Order: sequence, then structure tokens, then C-alpha cells
Amino acid sequence: MLQLFGSVFILFSSTMIGFSQAARIHARTSQLRLCIHAMQRLQTEVTYGLTPLPEALQHISKVIPSPPLANMFYDISMMLSEEGTSTQECWLYGISKHWRKTAMKKAEKEILERLGSTLGLSDQDNQLKHIQLAVQQLQMEEEHARANQMRLSKMWRSLGILTGLLVTIILL
Repeated sequence: MLQLFGSVFILFSSTMIGFSQAARIHARTSQLRLCIHAMQRLQTEVTYGLTPLPEALQHISKVIPSPPLANMFYDISMMLSEEGTSTQECWLYGISKHWRKTAMKKAEKEILERLGSTLGLSDQDNQLKHIQLAVQQLQMEEEHARANQMRLSKMWRSLGILTGLLVTIILL
């Protein structure tokens, strides 16, 4: 009886690990999509609304439903509202504080960090070009993530189940 309980527990645990890895892969693509939407929204705020950066980021944080990204943009906007901190410092701090909670990878982080190093340093047209470049790069990363999602999520689910079965068979 104890062996049966242990076998079921091992099978369940490994299956859940596989499914959690697959969910993380799905979360990456959805967070990339939200990040692209946020950058496009920032572009609109800067172009048509002529909204100051702290207000624009605060608006974006209210529109995005994903807590890690929404919190990141909100914290950046709050830090920008304080005097004595540069846009780059605020941007990098917000990214470093919340990045571990996201499912995104290092490439996306580097894209956002590069964008943060250019915001607030030049005229509106130059900033828009940098935002457009970041959007294009994030869209390319999303395409790669979507291609990997189809392939890897099924693999992780299967791997979790099969690993559990293998360990269970070996232990019995």
C-alpha cells in the first residue's frame, strides 16, 4: 500500500513539474505580447498625447493585466516622479527589481535595458525611433518564443509524465 502511494506521489510530482515548465513557456509568450503592447502604448502616449514619461508609464501600468509587468512600469513611473534620479537609473532599477517574477529571458531584458538608456535623453523623434526598434526586436523574440512554445510545451508535459513513470517502474 505504501509503495502504491509513493508511486502515485512520484508520478503526480513529475507530471506537475512538466506541466509547470510548459506553463512557464506559455507565460513567456503572453508576457512578451503584453510588453509589446506596452511599448506601442508608450509610443502613442509620446507621439499623440505628448504625455510626460512618468504619467505615460503610470497609464501603461493600469492597462496591463500582468502583475510583474504592471508593477515594473508603476515602480518606474513612481521613481521618475521623484527628483534627483535619471530616467536610465529608474528604468534599470524597475527592470532589475521585477525581472525575476517574469517568464521572459535575458534577450528581452537587454532590449528593454537598451531602450531605458535612451529614453529621456533626446528629442521626441529619436525616442520614437528607439521605441519602434524595441517593439520590432520584441516582436522577433515573440515569434521565436511562439515557435518554441509549440515544440517545447508538449515535450515538457510528456517528459514529466514519462519521467514519473520511469521512476515508478524502477522503484517497483
